[in-house]
Amino acid sequence: MAGNGGSRDGGFILGLVIGALLGAGLALMLTPKSGQQMREELLERSAELREKARQRAEDLGSKAREFTEQYVTKGKEVLDQTISKVQETASQVTEKVRSPFEAEAAGEEAEA
Repeated sequence: MAGNGGSRDGGFILGLVIGALLGAGLALMLTPKSGQQMREELLERSAELREKARQRAEDLGSKAREFTEQYVTKGKEVLDQTISKVQETASQVTEKVRSPFEAEAAGEEAEA
């Protein structure tokens, strides 16, 4: 799923299903009573399209979950690395700030 391709595919599929269902409904209403076989075929076809749309929605949902899990995991890794670097830098800064004071304190103790 690169970019918004998945979103557009889902919208297209949804539009296709809605259009097919509307077309099937109109055909059923406009087909003469003697068109029983035509109505049955349209009902079967609309059921097939509904099933395909349901399957596609499940597939897209599954891919979205996988995509989300990958980026959450990657985000946690980056956060952990950043925290580690910040802690290391804070430790180094603390040591540099503390060193002159400790040296001065050591010098005062030696004079005393």
